[in-house]
This record gives sequence, structure tokens and C-alpha cells, in this order.
Amino acid sequence: MIATASQPEVLRSSDLSIRTATESLEISQLRAVLDALHYLKAGRPSGHPL
Repeated sequence: MIATASQPEVLRSSDLSIRTATESLEISQLRAVLDALHYLKAGRPSGHPL
């Protein structure tokens, strides 16, 4: 038997905003999260970080 999670709440587009990371603190925090949680890690920066 497979346990299933309850229905997740719907994410409205007004709940999400995407912008360019411009401050060095934001960029270092983003890279730390990618290193910790993403299977490809942060990698080398290229272009503008989002």
C-alpha cells in the first residue's frame, strides 16, 4: 500500500515573484541553498542569477 499526501494548496501567481538577485548576500544565500538542496549543486555562475 502506498501512502499519498493530501492535496497541496494551490499556488496562485500572485503568491510568487521572480526577480534578479543583485546583492552579494542574496547571491551567496542562493548558491548555498543550491549547494545544499539541488542535485546538480550551484555550479559555476553564468549570466544573471535569478
